[in-house]
Amino acid sequence: MRLAIFDFDGTLFPHQSIPYLLKCYKKMGYSKRVYVAFWIKIIWTAIKYKIPFTKNYTKREFRKDAAISFIQMFNGKTDEELEDFFNQCVTYIVKDLNPLVIEELNKAQVEGYCTILLSGCLKNVLTGVAKNLNMDIVIGTEMEINKSGKNKFRHKDFDIIMGNRKTEKLLEEMGNRSIDWENSIAYGDSSYDESILRLVGKPIAVNPDYELLAIAEKNGWTILRN
Repeated sequence: MRLAIFDFDGTLFPHQSIPYLLKCYKKMGYSKRVYVAFWIKIIWTAIKYKIPFTKNYTKREFRKDAAISFIQMFNGKTDEELEDFFNQCVTYIVKDLNPLVIEELNKAQVEGYCTILLSGCLKNVLTGVAKNLNMDIVIGTEMEINKSGKNKFRHKDFDIIMGNRKTEKLLEEMGNRSIDWENSIAYGDSSYDESILRLVGKPIAVNPDYELLAIAEKNGWTILRN
């Protein structure tokens, strides 16, 4: 089996998902109080990330805390309300996907690759996007929920699928299936995708950030830009 593995934020989707979802939240007329409370939290989190004496507070932890703050905006919402929100978001998102990467996806599907959407983005979003694009497998960050009448999102063991965790989750998903890694393809835009890109024989950097560009040029990887 040959795989075609696509990152989401910055690759298939040329934006960062949490800020985009926040715009959707505001556009759909959800609680202004909750929206403002999120920004108060995130500004403090950003300050903590930037100030010199918190060097142990990494970018991964910053992104994790931002995602936690976002999903906690939905405490008390029903399953139906959550589904409606994410379904509406997907209708906006699919209109903004990167046409260059969509072309690569279509080509991979025609050539018989197993197509995988693999990202730290919330799986609630990825599943809807993958369904629209007829992709085969979705691997993303799960919203951990405590059921007690109303949804409440826990965060102690929040598992954001980022960096090397992407590779671990992909290998778990593939299990004992026979994978032709040498003839598989992976697409990513940042250094957080490096471990996945090194896993395949055909790594492709899409509009890469500075760090991934340096890695791609050093290793002779394909670089796509638009």
